[in-house]
Amino acid sequence: MQHSNNLSPSNVTELTRRQFLMTTAALCAQGVIRPFAIYASSDSLPGIRSLPLADLQKYFHNPNAHLAAYEYFTAGRGLGSAELIGGPVSVSVGQLVPEWKLRYRATPEGIRPGGYLRIWLPNGGSLPVLGSGEVPSSVSVSAKGGQPVTTIEAVAFSKQYGIEFKSGQRVVRVAFPDGLAPGGKVTLTWKDVKVGDLAPRWADNRLPFRVYADHDADGFDEEIAASPSVAVHSGPADRLLMRCASTAVVGEKTRVTVAVLDKFDNPASGYTETVEFGLDEGTGDGICLPKPLAFAGVEHACAETAVVFTKPGIYWMRILSGPLSASSNPVEVFAKAPAERLYWGDIHFHTDYSADARAGANSTTDYAGAYQIGRHRYGLDFMAATDHHSLEQGNYDSEDWKMMQQITNEANDPGRFATFVAMELSCPKGDQNIYFSGNSAPFLDHTAGTDERKKDWAALEGFDCFAPPHHFCQDMRPWDWSVFNASLQPVCEVFSNHGRAEYSGNKPDYCGHEVATLPGHTWTEQLAKDKRLGVLASSDDHTGRPGCCGLTGVWAPALTREDIFRSIKNRRCYASTDSRTILHFSVNGHLMGESFNAHVSPVVRIRTASPTLIREIAIVKNGQTVYRVEPKSRFSEWDWTDPDFHEDAYYYIRLSLAPNPDCTNRSMFANREEFVWSSPVWVHHLGLGKI
Repeated sequence: MQHSNNLSPSNVTELTRRQFLMTTAALCAQGVIRPFAIYASSDSLPGIRSLPLADLQKYFHNPNAHLAAYEYFTAGRGLGSAELIGGPVSVSVGQLVPEWKLRYRATPEGIRPGGYLRIWLPNGGSLPVLGSGEVPSSVSVSAKGGQPVTTIEAVAFSKQYGIEFKSGQRVVRVAFPDGLAPGGKVTLTWKDVKVGDLAPRWADNRLPFRVYADHDADGFDEEIAASPSVAVHSGPADRLLMRCASTAVVGEKTRVTVAVLDKFDNPASGYTETVEFGLDEGTGDGICLPKPLAFAGVEHACAETAVVFTKPGIYWMRILSGPLSASSNPVEVFAKAPAERLYWGDIHFHTDYSADARAGANSTTDYAGAYQIGRHRYGLDFMAATDHHSLEQGNYDSEDWKMMQQITNEANDPGRFATFVAMELSCPKGDQNIYFSGNSAPFLDHTAGTDERKKDWAALEGFDCFAPPHHFCQDMRPWDWSVFNASLQPVCEVFSNHGRAEYSGNKPDYCGHEVATLPGHTWTEQLAKDKRLGVLASSDDHTGRPGCCGLTGVWAPALTREDIFRSIKNRRCYASTDSRTILHFSVNGHLMGESFNAHVSPVVRIRTASPTLIREIAIVKNGQTVYRVEPKSRFSEWDWTDPDFHEDAYYYIRLSLAPNPDCTNRSMFANREEFVWSSPVWVHHLGLGKI
């Protein structure tokens, strides 16, 4: 018997939500299609949260394979109630809590024999261990109305994919072989708990104690309607952070963002002092400094002001507040408006719409809050949230996707701040982010198979987008370069918190994976195969800190979604670990990302300014460093003529920078060398024929 598995958008719209899922579940069970092997637009694929639980259990038919998805899409539908009956209801990061007590009360139905509870204790800080208080972070469980059997297990996402997250084993499973009586009470006691060190959300900073109940012993549990939580606060001020617009014009107001952080790089609590502005060492006059900035009553420990310059040049500013001080990134001031300005962004980070962020991070942020954090705390010019696709993972459904696009478009503020509708497709053959130029994009969902890239490209037909690969050379789903698509992939992500992907064996690699650079997968190895790849850097942050590391610098005519998008597609962009270094790079007047023909030796021109001392400027030609300068200053400008031009060549610039005490992310960059990489310029030797 043959079955039709043509679940196209037109077919889906003819089905009711329930019919759609039942049809899909039946075909999956019969092996006709793989689960979630669906491509459809956001208007055609129905949401699933309102379905009856029995239908969802058929859709997520294997509780071992779809734990995280079922957990996420059934939130709030579990039976029973829970509350904290002991311990603080408000804590600070890093605090030691002597004891928390949580009590669950069953409904009049009770819990059937074989049913259970799962209590997901807050991420970060102490991992629970079974015990009655003899060791730190000990957990004990008692019950009235049943005999509990208690174990500790990993969060659902970890169990689903066999991944050991930093969050570790922090779910307390309480089984009831003989059931729990109607209205029965279960008490969990957690002693000597150290609170985690992250609290960076823009709003609603709380640590949840998520309670899930399998009241009917069917093997599926659902989170109750109101899991208890406690408020979490940042620590006191420990340092300042100042970020300025990189390009300015004499006489115009130029944005300055100031943030006050605690020792864990959270926004500081209770800061009421005043920040004063001054000139940093080596900066001359030609500036009207901002007035002192009072932080009394300022929310989120960040504020924005403006500076006005009266003369062209390169400027560095400094802020002081009592014992705290910090330097700015350099600002390049022009007498007249330049054709292009330099903008900084993070276009790869995750929110609590990504299951791995909810499961593996000590803290994360909601979608709207992410844009606020990046724009106002870290002073970013443009951003793109790239939450993982896939219902199967428990990320987001089509209804969520509509809301995510709406939030992104509302955050877009042409001339001041740009956002992109974007997503990440993660597959065994490699991960890629998709960025769209418009206000909407298709909802893509699939389980990876041998032809997933063909489906990806087909689904994107007709959309103005690009799709750079990331962590493409590390041993975690390395990119399959055999499916490279030149029109969709003008750039690649050469740096993120997964590491550095410049060349094989590059050091430092900033990589936590076992293999940092797989042979044949790095950026320069792909350039050697004639792939025209510019570079990006992004954070790939999962902790509610977009902009904390990995930045893309873009030269664009204006700060709009369209202009930033076009500049990236044209490779008018470069990558930085964290440093907002100004980099002008050209070959015979052709700018980074361009290609041209030449019959005489190319002249490379560099002009750069950095927040810290520039240790080395290297010119890389065809994968080899052919010239280097050690400026040992924050500014450098010079030309170099290639003495050995006899074949086609590409050139790019690599800057090595001294550690920055005012880096955004101290846990990653404190006392560590930083780097900047330009996109290449390609030069074709006329004697070899025309490109």
